[in-house]
Amino acid sequence: MTHDKLWRAVYNELAETLPTHAISTWFEPISPIALSGKELVLEVPNQFFYEWIESHYKQNLVKALSKSSEHDVGFKFIVSAKKTDLPENIDPQPTQKKQNSFLAPLLNNNYSFEKFIEGSNNQFAKNAAISVASDPGNSSFNPLIVYGGVGLGKTHLIHSIGNAILKESPQANVVLVTSEKFTLDFVNSLRKNKTVEFAKQYRSADVL
Repeated sequence: MTHDKLWRAVYNELAETLPTHAISTWFEPISPIALSGKELVLEVPNQFFYEWIESHYKQNLVKALSKSSEHDVGFKFIVSAKKTDLPENIDPQPTQKKQNSFLAPLLNNNYSFEKFIEGSNNQFAKNAAISVASDPGNSSFNPLIVYGGVGLGKTHLIHSIGNAILKESPQANVVLVTSEKFTLDFVNSLRKNKTVEFAKQYRSADVL
């Protein structure tokens, strides 16, 4: 079996067990290079890809290889020589700024500081959030990291910050994005060699 056919079989096996977004993001960019002895050599776009797959999908790959080959075959990653790193001379200021253009609709208008149920276990977090909303970027809490158990109001506070800022400054570009989407946006920018656009998009935010 050639390296191309083996990888196609592995890819199809992975597609049956992993979510579609995981396949398109992490496995479509992989290129089979060679079948060297008992090792399938796979090329990934960059070091970030390699480390992410090693830490999140290594066992999936091992199982898929085992099912796709009659022999005991392992895998080895090599990083593409093509540079996709973020250039050092990016202008941190975007050339254009659109009013609330990027993900602001994800804010839930029903969340506000006035409606927040305050208790001894979340009082400090609320005060910190109000401080951030009152003076974005200049508060002592920059960045603000909210951590706690379920039902303590983390989501409520985050949305309240965005809503309070937009109430005072309707022109502000407030960005609300999950860590998963941020990661996928970054990975897709590497795949498509659009890291400059990715940086400008997120740096255009007044509040992230």
